Amino acid sequence: MNGEKGLSAITVRIRQPIVDFQGNQSAQSALGVPPRSRLYGLVPCGVGTIWTESLTSYLNRLGWVHRVSPLGLVTQELAPHLSSEHLPSPLTVFCRYVAMSLHGNGDLALEWSTLLEKLTGQSDLSLLTLHRWVGNRLSRGHLQKTLAWCPICYTEWREKGHPIYQPLLWQYQMITLCPHHYHRLKMRCPQCARPQSAISASRFQPGACTQCGAWLGTETDARVEQVSDDQIVWHQWVFQRTGYLFAGARGLLTTRTSDWDSPLTVLSLASQTLCPPFLSFFALLHSLT
Repeated sequence: MNGEKGLSAITVRIRQPIVDFQGNQSAQSALGVPPRSRLYGLVPCGVGTIWTESLTSYLNRLGWVHRVSPLGLVTQELAPHLSSEHLPSPLTVFCRYVAMSLHGNGDLALEWSTLLEKLTGQSDLSLLTLHRWVGNRLSRGHLQKTLAWCPICYTEWREKGHPIYQPLLWQYQMITLCPHHYHRLKMRCPQCARPQSAISASRFQPGACTQCGAWLGTETDARVEQVSDDQIVWHQWVFQRTGYLFAGARGLLTTRTSDWDSPLTVLSLASQTLCPPFLSFFALLHSLT
């Protein structure tokens, strides 16, 4: 061949894929590869501590990480899979007001958390609700009617590059102070004076008002509202006990869950029937436990 050395023939064999697209999940399981999730497997914040994230906060962050509004995410990805009994209508009204019930212990909270587990591949998202706390016990009076937050926490988290979210503890009706700063929790935007939507219909960044977009944080050197010593002492005791509840719900403690159901129920009933001074309330709770 004109003095050139001949090229060796190369045989290329196209192999068929191990499985087709439909069998992809089975193949991944057989190879020990974790199955892919429909949605990003966002890890909830603070699980097992008093800073455990609330379910609506997780939903909001999940929407924002997908670059869509949380309401849009619910409409497209969750609503088609919800039972007719738990498919709220209209969704806009539900997400703005009624979605606070997703923090509770009813069937609605359980179905939504279970569905999110399937879509994200994250387990134990029911820990972001009161379901692990109170089981089937009546949860009436446990929850705030609108979202609460600590503006100082928001500011510090943003400065440190931490996720901005709403802990479940902040949404508990008897909690009025932040467990870190002992600053009174806020429930209305300082700019527009409106409450926050439990599930946002906007694409504003976390920590922004869901109604007007204003920043909900406060400078760390801002003047802190004065809180009585009695309130601080009482909240310190409650934070310690609820810390046990959060850890126990995740199975971090050997104490049986039923042992913690009674104190929580006592706290809830007492908060509905008694008034300040908080020191007297603390003495009563201490005697009951």
